[in-house]
Amino acid sequence: MTAEAPARPAAPPVGSGAIGRAVLRTLWFIVLLSALVFPITLGVVGAYIGMIACLLLVPLLVLDKAAREATFAEPASRLLALAFVLLLMAFSLSAREPNDVLLIVNFLPLLLFLPAYAASRRLASPLGVRVVALVTTAALGLAVLVARHSLTLDTVDRAQLPNDNSLHFAALLTVLSGIALMGLFSRKAVVRLAGIVGMVLGFIAVLWTQSRGAVLAYPVFGLFALLVALRHYGVSRRLSVATVVGLVLAGTLAVLVLDDQRRALTGFAMVLEFLRTGEVSEVSAAVRLDLYTAAIEAFWQKPWFGHGWAHFYAATDAIVRERMGPASRYAAFGHLHSDLADFAVAAGVLGIAALALILFAPIAGALASPSDGWRSARLYGALALSSSYAVLGATNLMFGWELQTASYVFIAAIVLGFCRAEKPAPRP
Repeated sequence: MTAEAPARPAAPPVGSGAIGRAVLRTLWFIVLLSALVFPITLGVVGAYIGMIACLLLVPLLVLDKAAREATFAEPASRLLALAFVLLLMAFSLSAREPNDVLLIVNFLPLLLFLPAYAASRRLASPLGVRVVALVTTAALGLAVLVARHSLTLDTVDRAQLPNDNSLHFAALLTVLSGIALMGLFSRKAVVRLAGIVGMVLGFIAVLWTQSRGAVLAYPVFGLFALLVALRHYGVSRRLSVATVVGLVLAGTLAVLVLDDQRRALTGFAMVLEFLRTGEVSEVSAAVRLDLYTAAIEAFWQKPWFGHGWAHFYAATDAIVRERMGPASRYAAFGHLHSDLADFAVAAGVLGIAALALILFAPIAGALASPSDGWRSARLYGALALSSSYAVLGATNLMFGWELQTASYVFIAAIVLGFCRAEKPAPRP
């Protein structure tokens, strides 16, 4: 009989050496800052810094078996990758020239979830929720200073980022406000307080942007925070639901009774006006309704694969101008002020499916995650992220622009991967 060859020792995980660990942690820390801090300070430049860091993390995903298996087993990874494939199919089938397909590059950040998640899982920490809440609160404190400084300039009357507009700033503030409330699930009272303070700071800055759509997202993720927190701390399901329903009714009554003319708070009144009459009197909201009406018609012209990302706005703009004559107020938008309209007209049914997958991906990941003590925090973080983007995307472009798309992916990876009670066990 021949002696069996000794088993080959397993290769050490990528980043297990001192230098490797330092590089891994540095790159992941850049991703963390790109998710929570750089959007406020650097704008779209911060998104590109984060994307470069994710590309440098790809070897971890390719070479490390444990990281690769954990990442590919994550439902959010599969859903975001599938969404990218659906968009690529739609753009390919609707392309009028080869360059049209290249616009899929706008959605490449969806695939960067994989290396970002792989690094987050490798560095998972029981202190993850605390880190995310405190860093986000600090970022929102900085955002208040940025917003206040912008209002001192003579050229603007609404708070905004340098070289950007107030709507994008408000969207970032809103998303980070929801993520800050993950602190409610910390065992430390100071972290719970910090999360609430962060949300309040974000709301103050949003009011200075005068963005109505952003304000509408706060009650949504606020109710999710309350419902998940009540269940997390042992309150019965019936009482939790009753509390949330009571707050919804009270909030609705307050909107009906109060007549606050602050621009940022008039969004609630416009929603009620539209529900009552089917129309809105405010000019910018009326423009959006015109675009949405035209988008429906453009969608039915090419319902399966759409007009393509290069031509979807032109298709809708032609309908608007045909109905209402030349109107310069529509010309500079470049998008339809709605993710659903953008995806439907650009990619048809495939686009609608892709958008649904993108929004559901973090929630699916949180629901599939283990009950390790931080599951409630992950579930709330996923709900806050997805619901904020859904509400904000109802009246503005969120996905398809580098900053917003990359921020969504980075935050999802950190919430699902880093906020864990234990690191994944290494596989033989």
